[in-house]
Amino acid sequence: MSAAPVSEVARPTMVDPTTLVLGENVRREVQVDVPFKRDIAARGVRQPVEVRRDPMDQLVVIDGQRRTLAAIEAGVQVPVFIVDDIADDADRIFEQLGANGHRAGISKADHVSAVQQLFRLPGMTVAKIAKRTQLPKDEIDAALTVAEAGAFTRARLAEHDDLDLVTQAKVAAVAGADDELAAELAEEIAGDPERADHAIERVRRARAEREAVANRARELRAQGVNVLGERPETYTPGAKAEHLVRLTDKPRANGNGPELDVTEHQMSCPGHAAYVYVWSLGEVREDVYCLSWREHGHYNRYARNTAGATSGAAPEEQSAARRQVVANGKAADAAQSVRRAFIGERFANRAVKPTDVEVQHAALMIACGRPDEYGVSVALREILGDASADLAKVGTIRRTPDAGKRYLLVLAMALGEHALSVTRGKESWWASPATDSYGGNPNLGGTHLRFLADAGYGLSELEQTWLDAYETKEA
Repeated sequence: MSAAPVSEVARPTMVDPTTLVLGENVRREVQVDVPFKRDIAARGVRQPVEVRRDPMDQLVVIDGQRRTLAAIEAGVQVPVFIVDDIADDADRIFEQLGANGHRAGISKADHVSAVQQLFRLPGMTVAKIAKRTQLPKDEIDAALTVAEAGAFTRARLAEHDDLDLVTQAKVAAVAGADDELAAELAEEIAGDPERADHAIERVRRARAEREAVANRARELRAQGVNVLGERPETYTPGAKAEHLVRLTDKPRANGNGPELDVTEHQMSCPGHAAYVYVWSLGEVREDVYCLSWREHGHYNRYARNTAGATSGAAPEEQSAARRQVVANGKAADAAQSVRRAFIGERFANRAVKPTDVEVQHAALMIACGRPDEYGVSVALREILGDASADLAKVGTIRRTPDAGKRYLLVLAMALGEHALSVTRGKESWWASPATDSYGGNPNLGGTHLRFLADAGYGLSELEQTWLDAYETKEA
């Protein structure tokens, strides 16, 4: 009995590459390097070029522009396959993405360009693009965000192709129209990718602070107040400016004179001025000064009748220490936002099954902490993104084994978050929480930070100093 005939394998057609039309490509730049040219000249084009016929019966290159250009330069023919199922531009782009995605060379910027082209086509949605390209929806959204950025920002981001699209989108979104800021932020993140979210949050908060200060400054100027661009010098001998809280209209007050009234001073004294700043996100403050207090008849509230030595830090040292407290407070606020977002995504996600190690950690934290503390409930609500959540309500997710484990883990995270913030208050704890204890375990906050770091969370610089202090104390 004879063997069944084998179907003939389709063979590519050899054509003159100069007759091919180079159509649009998802690659923004088609680069043909010298080694590639030499290889084509020596051995010819071995991988067929995909083409389609246009209405004028021309062969338009879908995939293989680099091979075609190198073949033209080498003067050799190219093998082509004619593809009949490329119906429109959408099919062409999907085909090119699929072909190029399996080879090195297609960049994040190429993906951005391709997604942007697709989204401009009628009927295209994020869901459709994600389904056809097999790219996650968050990457499609990110590509669109980057595509909407300015040309300079896109060019700077393209220089850092090692940054994932989601991170690039965050940079573009927070920088807005500030191209230089986008460039600086991309450079910083590329050098320290583990702290990308911290850098982005810092920039976001800095922008929000500038806007808040500008808004308050406009309000004060509308009231006729002289708003200063920087703090005036008050501590050097003979300084003309002084804080209003340190002034009185009573000579030799020795600390007992009445403080000047801000409203009266604003209405009556030409030296009245204010400096606006942000104490913490959402809290704008202003320090009020008299720029020429002696000239305008005011007195130092703390002037003494006799001279004498003073103890304690000099005023300028106290001011520097206070500025450091404010800076640390802002850094801690920003780190907390990033940290809780990581916890919510990594540990409160219902699609994530907790591991045995995580459950053991949860058991340790709960044994050492106090889940009944009000602050634990507050942290829990923020982690879960539910303003109405409380321990009793959250406990209902314990109906299945995995949900029960997740509940314990999220509760442990809330305990750890509370442990980091439950000490003496904002004026002191930001600098070194390791000096305080919580629930009988002085290092509960350190255990929390170490667990998060091991789970892939990139500690901010301030959080790293906290962890170092905890671990030094523990040693």
